[in-house]
Amino acid sequence: MNSLSENPGYKLNTGEILFRPMLDTDWAAIASIYLQGIETGNATFQQDVPTCEIWNTGHLAESRIVACCEGQVIRWAALSAVSGRCVYAGGGRSECVCRQ
Repeated sequence: MNSLSENPGYKLNTGEILFRPMLDTDWAAIASIYLQGIETGNATFQQDVPTCEIWNTGHLAESRIVACCEGQVIRWAALSAVSGRCVYAGGGRSECVCRQ
């Protein structure tokens, strides 16, 4: 999903939780966590989990991480562009969703 995944030097292990770049193979866990956020009614205004392809187009490839515990993705964070307008270039909106 991003160029950071090619560099294992970005991994940060803080006790039991490992922070690392998001990988294509994480999509099932990301979608599951996203669905849990939809079901709570607190995480998003979306009604359905997007496909991986649609999600990818809405999030910046350079800014995606996951938090893992015991080999399971328990949280993810990503940035999306605020707007396509040039006056907002460089601006982003953060999104962080946790497993219930």
